[in-house]
Amino acid sequence: MDGSGSPIEALAWWAEIYKKTVDALADSGPIFVRWDLKIGTGLLKRADGHFRRELFLLQLKADATSDILRGRQIMKLVMQKYKVEDHAQRYYDLQDLGAVKCVKDDIVGFLLKWDTVFLRMMPEAQSAFGARALLHFFYEQIKDSKKLEHEMDKFRRTKEKDPEYEKVHSMEWIREQITDWEAEKIRLAVRAGTADGVIKGTDVPGGEGSGVPHIAAPAQGEP
Repeated sequence: MDGSGSPIEALAWWAEIYKKTVDALADSGPIFVRWDLKIGTGLLKRADGHFRRELFLLQLKADATSDILRGRQIMKLVMQKYKVEDHAQRYYDLQDLGAVKCVKDDIVGFLLKWDTVFLRMMPEAQSAFGARALLHFFYEQIKDSKKLEHEMDKFRRTKEKDPEYEKVHSMEWIREQITDWEAEKIRLAVRAGTADGVIKGTDVPGGEGSGVPHIAAPAQGEP
C-alpha cells in the first residue's frame, strides 16, 4: 500500500473489507478509486475456472447500472469463497495490542505496528476499550520518548480545566506529533543531503555518485 502515497489511510481503507458487505464495498471512497480499479483488474486476470465465470456474471450485473466490480469487492468474494474469514484469516485481539511496544524510542515504528494490529482486530475487540483507555494505553508506551519530550510534557501539564484539554488529550493529537516529528526528520535529511551534494559538486544528494558537477561548485582543492 506504500504506492498509494497514504499508507496508513490505505491500510484503514483496505481493512474495511473485513467489516463491510460486498455491495457496500462498491463505494471506493474519494481517495483510492484508481487503486480499487487497478486491484480489481489484477484480480480478475488471475481468476480462473468457475470463480472467473461467477465474477464475469457479477460484472454483467454491474454493467446494468453503469458500474464496475471494484478490487475490494473481488477480494471480499475471494475470502468468502475460500472461507478465509472463518479459518485462515489472522485476526488480532487485545493481547496482541498489549504486546505492541515502543522499543528504543522508535515512535514511528511503534505507530505503524499499533495501526497494523488495531485495524486487524475484530470490531468487538476494538470497542472493548473506550477512547480514554486506548489513549492511556498508547500514551504509556511513548510517555518517556526523548523525541517527543516537549510534546509529552505538554500532554502532562494540560489539565481538564484548560481550553486545549480535549484537543491535546486525544489519539489524533498524539499521532499528529509523531507524524510531524517524522516529517521534520525527512525535511532535515533532504536539506542536509542537498547541501552536501552542492558542496561536493554533484547533483546527487549526499555528494557521491554519477551526478553532473554544479556550475557554482568550487573546483577540487579550492577554498
